[in-house]
Amino acid sequence: MKIAVDVMSGENEPEVLIKGALQAVDESDVEIILVGDEGRIYSELKKHKDKGNQVSVVHSSEVILMNETPAKACRKKPDASVMVASQLVAKKKADGFFSPGNTGATITASLLNIKRVQGVSRPAIAIMVPTAKGHTLLLDAGANVDSTPKNIVQFAIMGDVFMKHIVGVNEPKVALLNIGEEDKKGNELSLKAYELLKTVDFNFVGNIEGHDVYEGNVDVIVCDGFIGNIVLKLSEGLGDVMMRLIKNEIIRNFSSRFGAFMARGAFRNVKNRLSAETYGGAPLLGINGCAIVGHGNTGAIATKNGIHTAVKMVKANINQLIKENTKRFMEDAE
Repeated sequence: MKIAVDVMSGENEPEVLIKGALQAVDESDVEIILVGDEGRIYSELKKHKDKGNQVSVVHSSEVILMNETPAKACRKKPDASVMVASQLVAKKKADGFFSPGNTGATITASLLNIKRVQGVSRPAIAIMVPTAKGHTLLLDAGANVDSTPKNIVQFAIMGDVFMKHIVGVNEPKVALLNIGEEDKKGNELSLKAYELLKTVDFNFVGNIEGHDVYEGNVDVIVCDGFIGNIVLKLSEGLGDVMMRLIKNEIIRNFSSRFGAFMARGAFRNVKNRLSAETYGGAPLLGINGCAIVGHGNTGAIATKNGIHTAVKMVKANINQLIKENTKRFMEDAE
């Protein structure tokens, strides 16, 4: 099992991402291909000589920055680290890749080099949303600004496969994110998607509203990428603000600080539940390979966990399952 790691993209230094990749090596038999400036990579690897047999390096001379236009940058910089990492997957020299950089560039590089799973019209970013009962998979979280009803159905199919074979949920409950629970609510996209989803042979439970997202009563939530990305950014922002508000209240007086000290274990557990580092990144489902989209400020722990997620996906042969289920379910829907 070989996973390529783009260590040059994102907001953190390559050394941070290398540290996380080496932690993944410590915890499993995965082989890591570090992609980026070989000078900086080898300089860091000298501190970890015992990892040599599971770690290799592929040089790339360019980096796509967070503020660059994805399609233009990918074509202008063919030797960018994210392009090289995706090419390793396309050439079967790696089973998957992880990149914490420009999300659009990761998607574009994947589509240019790895292509889509047969039968899948558009890939989707799948994120784990923390809920009162655990986690719920939401997709699309931003790969597609505009989607069709057929795209929404395929997102649901891919989410169903992921939750069954990666998370281990036997009969995932699939719901459509909408402005109301009634089947006649929503815009034209939602109405048509709802009708199509009813025809597919999986556990579609209907519409849910925004306030239901964090309850955890469903396992998969589908929506177009425009709405999904707003949910993602809103969740991240709300989590940060809530933690700051709690911290500010705690430091206001001694009794609050004492109470917080007594409840520090509970606070730590909640923080871990809310942390994006738990899963390490968001799988890009629907491409004919494995790509994990990391957060821009991905650290060592998130890198490690992103690699572990990639390994699980490859071992489960998830793309073949997506191909088979898409073919079967889309025939039902047509």
